[in-house]
Amino acid sequence: MLRTAALFGTACAATLAAVGLLASASAHDMAGMPGMEPHHHHDSPATAEKLGAVAFPNACAARSQAGVVRGVALLHSFGYAKAEQQFEAVAKADPDCAIAHWGVAMSRYHSLWDQPDAADLTLGREAPALAQDGLSAARRYARIAPASPHALHMPAHIFARLGLWDDDIASNLASVAASRAAMAAGQPGGAHQMHADEFLIYAYLQTGQVAKAEALTAKIGAIGERMAAMPGMDDMKDGGPFFDSELRAIFAMETHRWTRLAALRPEPGAGPEFVFNIYWGRGVAAGRLHDPKLAAAALADYDRSMEAVKASPYAGLFPSPEIKRNEMLGWKALAEDRPDDAVAAMRRAADQQDKLGQGEVDIPAREMLGDLLLLERRPGEALTEYRTALKLSPNRLNGLRNAARAARDAGLAAEARRYKSAAARQTRRRTT
Repeated sequence: MLRTAALFGTACAATLAAVGLLASASAHDMAGMPGMEPHHHHDSPATAEKLGAVAFPNACAARSQAGVVRGVALLHSFGYAKAEQQFEAVAKADPDCAIAHWGVAMSRYHSLWDQPDAADLTLGREAPALAQDGLSAARRYARIAPASPHALHMPAHIFARLGLWDDDIASNLASVAASRAAMAAGQPGGAHQMHADEFLIYAYLQTGQVAKAEALTAKIGAIGERMAAMPGMDDMKDGGPFFDSELRAIFAMETHRWTRLAALRPEPGAGPEFVFNIYWGRGVAAGRLHDPKLAAAALADYDRSMEAVKASPYAGLFPSPEIKRNEMLGWKALAEDRPDDAVAAMRRAADQQDKLGQGEVDIPAREMLGDLLLLERRPGEALTEYRTALKLSPNRLNGLRNAARAARDAGLAAEARRYKSAAARQTRRRTT
């Protein structure tokens, strides 16, 4: 409800790429495409195996239609192993069939009896790693359902992964407008505004629009209270405390307001399962301020909050608490003047995040590792981490600026100028 589950979060870009067929043409146009006739495939292998009559229009080659339909039928009848084999066969024979790669990933998501393990997540991430391929679909996807706030927001997952901040902003401004229209009409969907605002704040920060980000961050708590008080059911209406705590921490962290970050407190009445980002932020601030007492307190509070998460209905939505915990351990070690331990803990966090994936609204752990190394006056090592971080999370403003500083300190003037110029282009003509 508050975030996508781990596999979906990791494969979100791929999902949009896979459903790009929906954005490529209207339903009417698709009906005339080869293999897209809207019938029930009564002669398909799915029917022959008595898996039910399946209709699953897709833009793959005509020769792939029966295999895709069979894979979907197996997937929805809990035949995950067979579904994976079927989708793998289709993908091998028809590599451009994006939905087959999606099917491989989805066959590892056994929603009724277990969560995907590290191997499943790795396979899922590798099978649909198609963010760039999904860009065209993302630009057109929202046109299909412009009345749906979340449909208008979803392309932003592609834009954020690729560092296309202007597209990200436009997508989420449209989503906010649709959310407000839904509320005005007394319809569900208004609470999706908070998720769109979450992305907006982050994108504003990446483009140097700090004043806009700060103003919107200050409003999130009140927006959440208003959403919670709405009559009727909205599937994101209980997310206010989470978004408020997350965004207050992210804003202070991104703008390097360490004292403000250290002073953050959960809002009164916010459940402990929603506020772990407050303690994460305070742990980061403790390292920056060299405050070991604050670091220890923040870590203890984080652990208590995560225990509350595990006991809550939202446990599956936050599957990687160890990443942030290792980041906190890194900053705690720095506050305690144990730099080697600090680097080791932060590297664990970065390696974990590389495997499990980074959220679209997050600080890359590998960028944090670069920051820590830069503080320790190890610019060459820091630059190595920034280079990797910027490949995984393109166009992050702090990543560009700190990479420029690391390159300069390492004596690489030309590379420093490239990063500095990129950061300047990203913030040009912006109001701060």
